Amino acid sequence: MSTDATPAPPQPSVERLAPDDPLARLARTTAGVRLAVRTDAASIELEVENGSGGSPLDVRGGGVRDTPADLITLELGINAYIRGGFTARTWGPAVCGFVETVRDGHPDTPVVVLTSLAASGREQAVNEAGMTLVETRAATAEAVRVLQRLADRALHLVDGLTVVPVAEAGRVYADGLHPTVEGEYVLADRIGAALDKIPLN
Repeated sequence: MSTDATPAPPQPSVERLAPDDPLARLARTTAGVRLAVRTDAASIELEVENGSGGSPLDVRGGGVRDTPADLITLELGINAYIRGGFTARTWGPAVCGFVETVRDGHPDTPVVVLTSLAASGREQAVNEAGMTLVETRAATAEAVRVLQRLADRALHLVDGLTVVPVAEAGRVYADGLHPTVEGEYVLADRIGAALDKIPLN
C-alpha cells in the first residue's frame, strides 16, 4: 500500500514590490488583501519601502532581484520627487538601472512599472532638483519605453494618472498624498484591474 500523499497543487505567488509608499501601504491593509485576491496572489508578498532616509535604488533593486516572483509591480517616482534626489538628467537612467538590476534575477518575469499617482499641489511644483511631478512621471514612462524598445517584452507600463486622475485626487487622499480608507479600496480596485491585464508566464 502506497503511503505517498497526492501533492497539493502549486499555489501562485505574486510579488508586489513597492519602493514608493502607496503600494507598500496597500499591502498592509484590508484593501491590500483585496488587491491580492484580484491578482491571484496566494503565498508571497515582499514590501520594499523607503525608510525615513530612503535607500539607493540599486540597493533596493538587489533585494527585488534576489527574491522569487511570478509578477513584480513597482510604483516609482513620488518619493524620488519629494526628496529631490534626482534631476531630469539622472532620474531616467536611475529607473533603467533599477529595472535592469531586477532583470538580472528575473529575466522573463512580468514587471509592471506604475508611474506616480496624482498628487494634488505637487503636479507643477518644482522640487529641490528642479523637477515637477509631471516631469518625473514623464521621465519614468520614457525610461520604461526605452527598455521596451530594447526588447524587454515582459516589461509593462501603467500610467498612474489612469489609477488616480488629478481631478479625483481630492476624494482619494486625506492630505493630498496618503489615501483615506475608502481611497485605499479605490486604489486596490484600480491597480488590481490594471494587473489583471498582465499575463503571467
